[in-house]
Amino acid sequence: QNGTTTTTFLIDSRGYVGIGGTTSPSEMLTIAGNIYNLTGSTTPPKLIGSSATLANPTSISVVGRLGYVSNYTAGVIQIFDLSTSSPAHIGSVTLSGASTNQVVVAGKYAYTIGGSGVNTFEIYDIANSASSTRISSTSTGGSTLPISLAVSGRYVYILNYTSGTLQIYDVSDPTAPTKISDITLSGATPNPYHIDILGNYAYIVNEGDETLKVVDIANPYSPREIASVATGTDPRSVYVVGRYAYVANYTGNTLQIFDVKGAYGPSLVGSIATAVNPRSLYVVGGYAYVAAYTGDTLQVFDISNPADIRSAGQVSTGASANSTFVTVAGRRAYVVNNGTANLQVFDIGGIETTSAIVHSLEAGTLQVRNDATLGGSLTVGGGLTVGPGGILSNGSIAVTASSTAYNFVSASFGNKVGIGSSTPWGLFSVESVKGIA
Repeated sequence: QNGTTTTTFLIDSRGYVGIGGTTSPSEMLTIAGNIYNLTGSTTPPKLIGSSATLANPTSISVVGRLGYVSNYTAGVIQIFDLSTSSPAHIGSVTLSGASTNQVVVAGKYAYTIGGSGVNTFEIYDIANSASSTRISSTSTGGSTLPISLAVSGRYVYILNYTSGTLQIYDVSDPTAPTKISDITLSGATPNPYHIDILGNYAYIVNEGDETLKVVDIANPYSPREIASVATGTDPRSVYVVGRYAYVANYTGNTLQIFDVKGAYGPSLVGSIATAVNPRSLYVVGGYAYVAAYTGDTLQVFDISNPADIRSAGQVSTGASANSTFVTVAGRRAYVVNNGTANLQVFDIGGIETTSAIVHSLEAGTLQVRNDATLGGSLTVGGGLTVGPGGILSNGSIAVTASSTAYNFVSASFGNKVGIGSSTPWGLFSVESVKGIA
């Protein structure tokens, strides 16, 4: 009991536990009120497993129970089974170039960019993890140095460090990607380093002029830079959630938070010191996870109040680990270390249960390993990628776009299909449209 006569904790004669005022728990544990799972300084992430990689791993993309690690020097994508705490290497993909900066996996395809001197964008079919095959290789241009990529729906966005450009590719046909736009970013030294996509905007940190740039990509055939704001020294990573962009400044040793939905463009709302040389960050569930390259740490920051960022614990990644990249899936954080050439798995806390009935759920990142059944509607704010199974609809399907500049297809299956027209006049009509030969 508390200071009054209210019972706050009870164990009845059956061994059932009640918390929060209930005097008759109906299950083994009954809680009246809310549960707040707090990551605190006394419970930092816990290292639970690791596995060796090839030389100089640069990134990891996690999809379900598989992790795909890019190795810069080896020019290889390694595939790991993450179903246990110690990742098991189950396959590799040797790239056509001598190096790779990043890999992103979406659906049955792995998208990768070549490093210095390679200047390529490649797509691999990874449906069979034991026997992946390259299905296309596209040059990004001489001396471009592609350094970061993002995938959203049918489009791939590539940043080129040396040329200071953002390229957008249509990958509707992954065997023949089409470059549909190529813009030079602003600044005397536009050396973009990392990109994140949210809705109709691309958020880019530029190491050259130390800025966070916003590019309107609503029309991917004609993207336009609409804002640029100063960051800390040497920004290397950006992650956008809701109305906030989170930036890790490598030489400045800071984590910054920008409000990107303000009427006058992005504005700084919070900042906190990090370990030495924060290289990568991931944001989920009210926390920012930061991998520090020279600091050899994985840090956790409570960002529930962007104006008052607080440390919520940290863990060493090992001496001279040179932590390069961090991502989070479920209750685990995955870190690749360039110096020690390994992949580490950290338990970041959370809830794991066999089954649950949840009446209302808000999730930062949601991964469903098997099937998902929706009783109502599904709204997708970004792109939608569908695997080889295709789409089966018991009703009509309408495909439209807000601009006829890139609205090539409109369809109402079972009635009329049009190419180059939003109002097809026959069962199947084709009209002349810019971009269609």
